[in-house]
Amino acid sequence: MVGAILIEQDKQKAIAKLSQLAQQAEDGFQPNDNFEKMLEKEKAESWKHGGRTVDGFSKKIPTQEAGKDGQLKLFGD
Repeated sequence: MVGAILIEQDKQKAIAKLSQLAQQAEDGFQPNDNFEKMLEKEKAESWKHGGRTVDGFSKKIPTQEAGKDGQLKLFGD
């Protein structure tokens, strides 16, 4: 019974420490407007690191020369 109490106390200490660390991280947080740009970069590079989606492994996204739909431009418009 004593062992179970010690384990529970350890869990409570760990949760308290995690809460403290999370609050410290939030204190200095400054939001910026590059989230969407960073998300696109992560999606574009995830296939290199074995990334997965609901459909399976990530696939290489066409380069910037192609449009968002993967279609290459024929004319310089």
